[in-house]
Amino acid sequence: MPLHLPRVGVSEARWPSIQERVWNYKPFTKKLTRKGASAVACVCDRFRGVLPEAAWSATGHVAVRGYLLTGLSKKAREVASANSKETIFPGKRSVVEHATEAVLSFWEENVISSAPWGGVEGLSERVSWRANQEWDLHSSTIANLHHITENGVRELKRTYGDLVWHCEDHQYTRLVGYCPKLYASLFIDTFFNAPDVFRVERVSPGGAARQVGAVLPRGVRSAVPWAFRGRTFDKLASCRCIPKSKKGFTTARCIIDFTGHPLKRLHQAIGRILKDVGIEVAGERSFNAATTVDAIGRLR
Repeated sequence: MPLHLPRVGVSEARWPSIQERVWNYKPFTKKLTRKGASAVACVCDRFRGVLPEAAWSATGHVAVRGYLLTGLSKKAREVASANSKETIFPGKRSVVEHATEAVLSFWEENVISSAPWGGVEGLSERVSWRANQEWDLHSSTIANLHHITENGVRELKRTYGDLVWHCEDHQYTRLVGYCPKLYASLFIDTFFNAPDVFRVERVSPGGAARQVGAVLPRGVRSAVPWAFRGRTFDKLASCRCIPKSKKGFTTARCIIDFTGHPLKRLHQAIGRILKDVGIEVAGERSFNAATTVDAIGRLR
């Protein structure tokens, strides 16, 4: 045994969810912004006469919820219709490989001798043998329980891999497959053809943060000095759109992620100031307002 207290390091891996394995909108939007809409093809003809009427959006393109898909096995249908945050049940090979790697890593990090087991190879064989035994016992115990399998995920991606997979507005855990042409159109219209929402500016992220900071009153700047200190990051904000089913998938909600962007701290600062001002002005009073705009109107 080592002369120190070993760290606890052998634990089961976090297995991926359906979203992590099926959603492909991120690589699609990266390709879209790099190559443009002209590189995106419509795949709807392939699914005519195959998918039900409910699988078609108001634009005439495919926007199919997972539970409406046809031509799949039972396991693949379970994947398509399940909560997309559900974890995928790992296969035997994945479990055995992870268990072996985790134990060997634990032995190495804590300087535990593998000599009693015949060296590293002997230890690896022993752990693999034990993991196989435990798997057989575990799988027989849960044989009748419902679980999402990797085989079902692979079949879904193989059969409907031409679609862009994401969710829909207000249904974050529902799998929806979109025609690439439809998803590209929604993305472009949301971020480039909506001047009332976004305005295109030729400025770097750091420059944008400095411009916003410059127009803030001095009192605001002095109240949150931490928002203006430190490095100036020049990372671009990331964005995505979530199609709206209530609008027949003709519009989408825009989501902006400012992680690593210099405006993130300004957003946090302004949010904190608004919270403090709201508590000071409103106190415990209720304005019976349906929206934030209504509440601001009543405050005025």
